Amino acid sequence: MLPPELIEQYAMNAAEITFFSELIRQGDPFPGEFQLDRLPSHAFAVYYEGLPLGNINLWQKPYMMQYQVNRQEVRTVRKPDLKKCLQNIHQWLQYIRIVQASLA
Repeated sequence: MLPPELIEQYAMNAAEITFFSELIRQGDPFPGEFQLDRLPSHAFAVYYEGLPLGNINLWQKPYMMQYQVNRQEVRTVRKPDLKKCLQNIHQWLQYIRIVQASLA
């Protein structure tokens, strides 16, 4: 569940609240924190403990979602709707696992 002050701070719409609530739910096994940075385009740059995961724009259609594959490669989800963005949260979580494994 997103803290109400976070929702208010970023003036989140319903799609953003749904998405980030699901990110927190799926990311629960990870001990660190997710960070958000609202960009001028109204998209969010999303980080995990300072590690860039990607960008998401659910502010206006067409939506946009990008995720890191490795430190040099970013991929874009093609023609995403909210459901497709939710289904691709695992891409962000997978990248966290990849980076953590490389540090072990």
